[in-house]
Amino acid sequence: MRLSVRNLGRYSYIVFASETVVFDDYGKPVIKCPTEAEAVEYIRNRLDSEVIQDDI
Repeated sequence: MRLSVRNLGRYSYIVFASETVVFDDYGKPVIKCPTEAEAVEYIRNRLDSEVIQDDI
């Protein structure tokens, strides 16, 4: 049962009753998190690290 889909730039996630799954921009699952907040935090950390690497 899918509850909601969110898109944050290169990543999106789907909230299920038991977990939240983060997908990359190719639609492949990246990580499963127990909560939506953890999924959002994971995505923000990934995007922040990508920006830092681009600056180097």
